[in-house]
Amino acid sequence: MNVPFEKERASTKLILACFIMYLLVCMVKSNYTASIAYIVNEGIFTKTDSGLISASFYLVYGLGQLFGGGLSDRFSPYKVIAIGILGSLLCNLVLCFTMDFVWVLIIWSLCGLAQFGIWPSICKIIAGLLISEHRQKAGVYMVLCIGIGGVLSYLLTVPIMEQGGWVGIFSFNVLVLIAVLVLWLMTEKKTQPVLYHAPEPYQEKEKVKNEHAFLPLLFRSGLIFLAVVSLLSDMLNIGLKSWVSTMMVESYGITPTWANMQTM
Repeated sequence: MNVPFEKERASTKLILACFIMYLLVCMVKSNYTASIAYIVNEGIFTKTDSGLISASFYLVYGLGQLFGGGLSDRFSPYKVIAIGILGSLLCNLVLCFTMDFVWVLIIWSLCGLAQFGIWPSICKIIAGLLISEHRQKAGVYMVLCIGIGGVLSYLLTVPIMEQGGWVGIFSFNVLVLIAVLVLWLMTEKKTQPVLYHAPEPYQEKEKVKNEHAFLPLLFRSGLIFLAVVSLLSDMLNIGLKSWVSTMMVESYGITPTWANMQTM
């Protein structure tokens, strides 16, 4: 299939922008978890409070995904991602000015909610906007962002907090998200006119027969078992990343920086 050069170039730019954007968003999303060893070691919050803040973020973030997919179908994925970045930026900006547990719990949870549509919109972009030759590669590259973003987070978070304290890490997040937002808006301006197709006017769908409904299909296909395995895997993954550094600091008396390096 011959693709016009302009469309191929726009698709390549969009892949690169999505990769950089999501990698940095994943890094910012992991920065609080990566800072728990420092926070506990410095007595800013207890382990219970630190864990509750982290758990609340992922709970709200996960619930938000249920609505993010529908919104990315109804609206431009460019806009939904921009809203997610801007919302995260504002939450991190507010966190520069408070260390009160209740406010941090609420605002960090709102930060998770703000990102409700970023991943669903990336999926929408891959499936509907990129040229067909780029879709499979883009799917692979986007998944790598989670791991690379986590590595960067554990590499940078504690050194930044040791130099700038609580304000330092959230100021860093704000600067990163400003750069990401500028990149994304520039990408939208460059690629949307070439790649984007406005969705058809919304029409109410006919009622689907019960045998094709989501829940019966979930069980008949066996997908429910994969969902359970994925849930357990993510619980182990997030739990280890959240607490291994703190456990090493408390058990072996090493610095939070060295503990994070080993966790990384």
